[in-house]
Amino acid sequence: MKYIIKVNILSLAYAFSLLIQIQLFVNSYRLERVTHWLNGTINTIMLVTLLVLSTTLFVAISKKYFNAGKLRYIAALLWLPYFIILLLAFSYLLPITNPQDMPLGGTGFLFMGIFLAFPIYIVVITAICTKNNA
Repeated sequence: MKYIIKVNILSLAYAFSLLIQIQLFVNSYRLERVTHWLNGTINTIMLVTLLVLSTTLFVAISKKYFNAGKLRYIAALLWLPYFIILLLAFSYLLPITNPQDMPLGGTGFLFMGIFLAFPIYIVVITAICTKNNA
């Protein structure tokens, strides 16, 4: 039972990491309008930094707690419901009130690619952290 709870917490962390990266990408116009310092270069640097930091964090957590067993691969699917819940909560708490802050239409295609690649990213991290018993 504790292992299932750990897998759920890890899946929630995966979903939260992806949500932060996507919201930073989508709301860059809103953040630039409010802060006046977030331009494209800083946005890209922040996205890459978040990706590297989250990857190293997930590798460390997976090596420590999830180095054996097949149940850990369920996180490749379990992140999606958590992501949807977090996305709906974020859009409810911080709605877009200015029509100029709406993301462009092409970002949907980018996000479809991200959603297809993210489970592969999770499986690769999980496979890297697997302890070989050979």
